[in-house]
Amino acid sequence: MAPLPNFTPTAKVDSFGFIDEADTTDVDADLIAQTADLESGTGIGLVRIPEIAADIIKARVTGVGPINLATLTATTLADINTFNGLISILGTNAITAQNLISQTDSDSNDIIISTTSGDIILGSLSAGNLGDVKITAADGSILDDGTAAKTSGDDVNMKA
Repeated sequence: MAPLPNFTPTAKVDSFGFIDEADTTDVDADLIAQTADLESGTGIGLVRIPEIAADIIKARVTGVGPINLATLTATTLADINTFNGLISILGTNAITAQNLISQTDSDSNDIIISTTSGDIILGSLSAGNLGDVKITAADGSILDDGTAAKTSGDDVNMKA
C-alpha cells in the first residue's frame, strides 16, 4: 500500500486515562498520519470511537479497557494489544491484521474486525481460550498473510 502523502510520518497519542473522539457528529478522520501510535491506561474508543486514516496503526491499552477504532483508509494493524478488554476494528477499506492480542482470558475480550470494502489479511490474532474472534469482509475476501501466525479464540467466525 502506498504511504499517505503530505501527512505527519508518526502521530503518537499517550493518555493515562482514555482516548476518545471529541465530536459526536462527525465522520471525518480524527487522526491522520502514516503511522498512528496510541497508548492508553483505560481504553481507546471507550465512549466515542476515533476515526483514523493511517497506513499503520499501533494501539495499546495497559489496564482494563477496550480498543475500538474505525479506519478510513487501507491500513495495517501492526500491534493492537489490550491488557484486559475487547478489540473492535471497523474499516472502510482493506485491513492487514498483523498482531492483535487481548491478554486477559475472558469471555468478554473478543476480537472483532470488519470491513465494508476490501480484503482482510490475517496474521496473529489471540483472544485467549474464552474470547471470540469475529472477522467480516462485507465486500472482499479473508486471506492468510502467509506467516506461521495463528488465530485463536473460543469461537472463531469468519464471513466474506
